[in-house]
Amino acid sequence: MGLKMIKYMLVVLLFMFLNFGVWFLFAKYWLKDDWVLVIGDNMKRFLKTMLAAVIIATLVCSVKLYKMASCSTQGMITNAQTQYSWMMNQCQAKNAAGVYIDINRTRGNPGDDSHNSDPY
Repeated sequence: MGLKMIKYMLVVLLFMFLNFGVWFLFAKYWLKDDWVLVIGDNMKRFLKTMLAAVIIATLVCSVKLYKMASCSTQGMITNAQTQYSWMMNQCQAKNAAGVYIDINRTRGNPGDDSHNSDPY
């Protein structure tokens, strides 16, 4: 779970860096003034845009964060070691061989139609 939060924090820092870059370019090329003075004079606006950047970054990652928390909860309920793969977009459980595989295939969760043999 630690690596996933690091990815989330990197996305937040990226959005904050982009926001700072916009302020820097605005001060340098549009106002033709020192960027420290521009941000210092408009501190409330700067902090509001930083907060907006954090909110937008959270919204960008919200689905992945929800699925990660859901996977962790599912692992606690089934007493299995789980991880959420952001690349494969699935919750994975560790099997006896130590390999992470899709938890829905290993646990036979409801909604998994591969085990339904009832013809009626």
